[in-house]
Parts: sequence; C-alpha cells; structure tokens
Amino acid sequence: LAFICVSYILIFINYKKIISNYKPYLFLLAGWGSILSVWFLVRRSVLHTFLANADIQAISSIMKNSPALIPAIGKIILPIRLSVFPILKDMTMIYGIIALTILFLWFIFSKNKNYRLILFGVSWFGLFIFLTLIKPESTTPEFSENRIYIPMFGFIFLLSGFGKISFWDKIKKKIDPEFSKKIIIALGIIIIIIFSSITMFRNRHYRNRVSFWRNAVETSPSSPFNHMNLGAMYYMDGNSDEAEKEFEKALEINSQEPMARNNLGLIYMNRNEFQKAEEEYDKELLLNPGYFVTYGNKAILYERMGRIDDSLDAWRKALEINPGYSKALRNLFIYYHKKQDKEEAIRWAKESEIRGIPLLPEMQKLLNSSAF
Repeated sequence: LAFICVSYILIFINYKKIISNYKPYLFLLAGWGSILSVWFLVRRSVLHTFLANADIQAISSIMKNSPALIPAIGKIILPIRLSVFPILKDMTMIYGIIALTILFLWFIFSKNKNYRLILFGVSWFGLFIFLTLIKPESTTPEFSENRIYIPMFGFIFLLSGFGKISFWDKIKKKIDPEFSKKIIIALGIIIIIIFSSITMFRNRHYRNRVSFWRNAVETSPSSPFNHMNLGAMYYMDGNSDEAEKEFEKALEINSQEPMARNNLGLIYMNRNEFQKAEEEYDKELLLNPGYFVTYGNKAILYERMGRIDDSLDAWRKALEINPGYSKALRNLFIYYHKKQDKEEAIRWAKESEIRGIPLLPEMQKLLNSSAF
C-alpha cells in the first residue's frame, strides 16, 4: 500500500509543489522508511541473511508464472471460460490476446489521453497482480479469479485515462444526437444483460460443494488439487466409488499429491480391505511424514485389525506431531479407561484439560474423583 501511495504522489503531485512544501512528505517518507527498516531487521534476525532463498524463489516464481497475466487480463475485459481454481496449463490465452488488442487499439485511437492516470493504473495493476504470481514451488500453482479483483481497479484507472476514441466524435456528427443516445443506452443494456447472464449461469456452480468442485475439474482438469477436492466431496457425500476415481486421477497427474493416498486409505479401510489401506497410509506418510491425521487413521485401522499395541503407538506418534490432537487424546483415554488403568486414564484426561480440549463426561468424572 505504501508503494501505491508513493506512486500516487510521484505521478499526480508536481515535484515543485513537493519541494516547496516538503515537510508532510518527509514525515510520510520517515514513517514508511521506519516500518520498512523494522520489517527488514526482524526478517534478517529470523533468516540470518539479507537475501533469503524465499526472495530468489519469489522472483523465480513471478518469472515462471508471468504468462498467467495474459488470461487474467482477458478475464477482466472478457469474462469468458471462468474457473474457480485454474492452473496455467488449462487457461485459455486467446481471450487475453483479444483483450490486449482491444486495449492497444483504444490507446492508439484515443484522444486527450491522461498519461498520469494511465501510469497510475498500470502501477496499481502491476504492484498487486505480481503478488498473485508468487506461488510455493512445491505445489501446482493455481490462479484463482478472486485474486484479480484488487488489481482490476488499476484497469479502471487505466481505461479512465484513455479517454474517448478519436473517430467516435466523427461518427456522432453523422448520426442524429437522439439516435446516438439510444444506441449508447441499447449497448449498455446489452452489456448488462450479457454480464448478468454470465453471473446467473455461474451461480449454478455454487449450489453445493460437489457442483463447485465438479466445475473446478471441468474447467481445469489438469489440476490434481481439483480432482483431490472433488473426491473429498464425493467421499463426504457417501459416494466412495466416484471419490476413489477422483483420488486415483489426482495421483495419475501428480503421484505426490498431498492427502490423496490418505483418502484412498480411508476408502479401503471402510471396505475392510485392510492391507490395501495400510499400504496407502504408509505411502502417504512416506511423502508427508508430518501429516498426523494419517497416523490417526492408521490407529483406527490397527484397532479394527486387532493390533492394539500398534494402534496405541500410532495415536502416540500423532500426538508427537500435534500434541493438541483431540481425537488421539480421547482415544487413548477411552482405551485405558476401559482397561481400568486409572493412572494412564487420568494422565490423558489431564493432558486434554491442559490442551483446552472439551472433556468427555467420563474424563471430567475421573478428574473430579482423583482430586480428593
């Protein structure tokens, strides 16, 4: 935001005025400079370096993902083939090229251009849009359309700076003023109808979670993340067969897609295919050793298989990763409570209380009795 403010000052305020009345701007500069300096000092104390790998990766990410700017501009001018979670591979360039051509011709043939407003619009758009291009290298980058809402204001400034097209006045002179006004109104109504129709058509994809992610898959089928989430929605709706297909499709695209193997394990476990479930859980933990939920699922699997000691070990392993994992704490308590191992049961009840986890009635009763 500070950079936007600086851009505004430099573009719209005459430098002579800044020099003659420099004190307010000096205070602004000092404030922004102080905040930036503190940020750099804190950052350096954490990273122990001025330029970290994250900075280099951010620059690399912007360069790598910059082609996504073309379809993004296309969606601002021509909102066609919209998608909730698109990846670059599935994004259409043609509408972006058409939009850029329209903007170029408008700029060439416009008169009374406001170059300051145009420059500010470009600055606004550039500063905000480039932030959306920074993506983690470990994931398949997605370019959600909601990320272009703020940069879109830059386009409003940009188009405001273009002004009228030069040959428009010539056309107006040859047309009756009243008729010209009717044409403008008619065009406005047509544009409103078109955009309203697009909105109404898009609304059907937001009816429920399945239709939302089904649209994500249809419009960006190369995204493993979309397939994984559609599979999760099918699973939650009890449609395990369709869920399995989507999880397998996600793994076909990206064999290391997080949580996909864990979710396949859940399906196999519910089908009592315990060996296949264990294999999927092990594969998930090999790729994602910090995913404590999979250890919890393995604990449930081992319990169903009668491997109680392995189940307890899995719950404890989950707690090593996430000490506040309520499911693990409660299951350990339940096991020892049923076994009438009062000491261990109290231990896990107290641990739950310390972690701020809502206590089961049996937990509270045991803690109350142990207090006397």
